[in-house]
Amino acid sequence: MSDYTLHLGDCIAGMAGLGDRSVDHVIADPPYSEHVHKNARSNANGPHAHAVNLGFTYLRPQDRAELARQYARIAKRWVILFCEAEGMGDWKRDLEAAGLEWIRAGFWVRPDSMPQVSSDRPAAGAEVIVIAHAIGTRKRWNAGGKRGVWVENLARIDRVHPTQKPLPLMRALVSDFTDPGELVLDSHMGSGTTGLACLELGRRFLGYEESSKHFGTAEERMRNAQKQESLFRTAPTEQLKLTGAA
Repeated sequence: MSDYTLHLGDCIAGMAGLGDRSVDHVIADPPYSEHVHKNARSNANGPHAHAVNLGFTYLRPQDRAELARQYARIAKRWVILFCEAEGMGDWKRDLEAAGLEWIRAGFWVRPDSMPQVSSDRPAAGAEVIVIAHAIGTRKRWNAGGKRGVWVENLARIDRVHPTQKPLPLMRALVSDFTDPGELVLDSHMGSGTTGLACLELGRRFLGYEESSKHFGTAEERMRNAQKQESLFRTAPTEQLKLTGAA
């Protein structure tokens, strides 16, 4: 049965109320650095790149350190995070200081990423996927000897959030790192794509989002997905659980 809970509010305050080792995994896409936010560009509405207001603030160093401490405290196994390449070292330092084991950097390769409009340097064609693990528990995943590279086009997104990840990418990460019935936490769920992947693959999901707009989008997407899921099941749909906090 699918089981999920969505919280509207600050994720650090929310996670602080969770017990130690209370979730199986963290799979999240925290905000990137101030530099990335200031230089965000998109050609989503035409051939010419334009500046983008992402609608949320960049990740401050003190917030990154506190996120790392909470992830290390609550996760039983994998901690999987997206970040820009330049931020990988900062995440490695803070995750290790918090007590997690740094495994390696994986990569989301984006074959159709936006070209470099200035033409004076290479365009970015990938984002880093931080891979860390709780210390003291056995490491395992479901993809055998597969390399830590996931290839997925941006164009496959029906975009409802400025930094939304493709659903096939999130399905692959959830499938590779987690098992059916386990609880996956997303501290910055945005429009709920990680939650959709968990719903489809039979994982439990706990998501936090402080934007009421994006929380509403995630709530609607999860409701619609669960309705679709119920069409293919003979058993009654498990009751939806939604929690909104000011």
